[in-house]
Amino acid sequence: MNARSARIAFPLALLGVMSLFAGCSGSLAVATPPGRSPQAAIASPSDAVRVVGQLSLKGSEPGAWWAITDDSGAVSRLEPASTDQAAEFRQWQNRRVEITGTRLTPTLNTPRLKVERAQLVR
Repeated sequence: MNARSARIAFPLALLGVMSLFAGCSGSLAVATPPGRSPQAAIASPSDAVRVVGQLSLKGSEPGAWWAITDDSGAVSRLEPASTDQAAEFRQWQNRRVEITGTRLTPTLNTPRLKVERAQLVR
C-alpha cells in the first residue's frame, strides 16, 4: 500500500467503524408503551402545569413552533390543542400569556406542554 492509498483507506475505515457504532446506538432506544405515540407520551402522571410568560414563534416556516418563555428564562414548546388556538397564538405573539396544560415528553431537551387553556395576562 502506498502513501496515497493509505490516506484514502484510513478515513474510509474510520467511517466504517463510526457507522458500526451508530448502528449499535439505535438498539438502546427506549420503547414506547403500546397504544401511545412517542410524541404524545405524558412525562409523568401529575404533570398539569400553569406557566405565565411571553408567547413567541420559534424558527422559520414551515417548521416553526410556538413557545412560552417564563420569567426565569425557561422555554417550553407548546402543542396547541387546535388550529383555532394556533391562530389565536398568532394574534398574541410577543405578548404575556398564561398557559395551562399537561407536560409531554421533551423534544431535543426542550420541555413540551400540551395546551389545554390559554389566555392573555393583563
